[in-house]
Amino acid sequence: MTTTHDDTTAEARFTEGFEDFLASRRSEPAWLTARRRAAMARFEALGLPTPAHEDWKYTAIGPITKLAFERRTEPALVAKDVIERFCYWETSLARIVFVDGHYSAEYSEVRTLPEGVCVSSLSALMASPPDWLEAHLAADAASETCPFRSLSTAWAQDGAVIRMPKGQKLDGPIHVLNLGTPGKSPASTSLRHLVIAEPNSEISVVERYAGIDESATYFTNSAIDVHIGRNASVHHYKVQRESEASLHLGSMRVHQDAAARFRSVCISAGGALARHDIETRQLGEGTETDLSGLALVDGRRHADFRVLVHHSRSHGTSKQFYKSILDNESTAVFNGRIVADHGTVGTDAQQTNNNLLLTDGAVANTRPQLEIYADDIACSHGATVGQLDADAMFYLQSRGLPKRRAESLLTYAFASDIVDRVTIEPIRHRIHEYLATRMECGDELGEDS
Repeated sequence: MTTTHDDTTAEARFTEGFEDFLASRRSEPAWLTARRRAAMARFEALGLPTPAHEDWKYTAIGPITKLAFERRTEPALVAKDVIERFCYWETSLARIVFVDGHYSAEYSEVRTLPEGVCVSSLSALMASPPDWLEAHLAADAASETCPFRSLSTAWAQDGAVIRMPKGQKLDGPIHVLNLGTPGKSPASTSLRHLVIAEPNSEISVVERYAGIDESATYFTNSAIDVHIGRNASVHHYKVQRESEASLHLGSMRVHQDAAARFRSVCISAGGALARHDIETRQLGEGTETDLSGLALVDGRRHADFRVLVHHSRSHGTSKQFYKSILDNESTAVFNGRIVADHGTVGTDAQQTNNNLLLTDGAVANTRPQLEIYADDIACSHGATVGQLDADAMFYLQSRGLPKRRAESLLTYAFASDIVDRVTIEPIRHRIHEYLATRMECGDELGEDS
């Protein structure tokens, strides 16, 4: 049921029942309970964001605060064929499945992996937590700056934990599937994922968020931490295609040591509200960061990319390349920053945001920003907001293509150079199939045509 609350009541609703939640998790180690408490205290100190906060200037959280959500104590039953429909199993070495925030052992599967590789749910590790888990999981709980990340830590039901030992490389990706389901009341799901790549290792991770019912209303608040050791590589792909009424807040924090490489592609193609909050910190020299994303929004939906790359050491490179395609009365936000600290010589940072408006009612808000405190660096940024190229439309129509077909081809081409950055061919192919179908009449992301 939809109800209206004032800000104070809204904040209280995010803390209500927290002690009971902790009591239900008495078996967790003391350090994790302490971090949950620190995260909740941090949320209470930060409060809910408003348009007065620069990072939330163009994204209102009313759709989240005005709904009364329930925290489900167990997942809904989902048929196996539904699970298979959303999996990229043909390419994956392991899949970890969460339904309404709860780990599903029945549908998760890990194929043979090299010795020392950890692919697990957080809940499964709690019986005997490894020493490295405490050093990496939500270690910044007391200093977090995003209130919803604090809530994700405090209320985390579960999450995927993936660790690559030194020098190991996998031949295929690890697939983390997060499913939302309908219910009598909208569900609130909190997930805390963790990826650790030790020095000289390499791994690919696919995060998939999907809803099994287009009419379902639910709120997903997910956070992922990525720690990349010296000369290690992480390839990260996020495909977020949830129900039309769903609400999604996803955040990622990446820590890169010297010569570490991180590449991420995010496809945002569903939900009434979807926000992707990405921060990477280059903590060693010679690091490489490559971030890209595509938002497909229509109706009155809203998509938001907040991206920060912080260069704190010399000779680092970074690229931000984000696009949005907006139809009807939809809205898209790109809030991108590059920060280069004092003394970071040899930095090369690039930032590009392109927005395609298919209707007069669509709105794109773009804020490319540079904060440069060093000399001897090369930084650039740029943004465009426009419609389909009139000359290209004329050319295609003069060759006999109907107007609608010409528009579809040009829109597809606009999106394709982001999708082409997905290096796993079967996944890239399925996203291209979805794009081709959506440009005509829309379809479920990832279904075979």
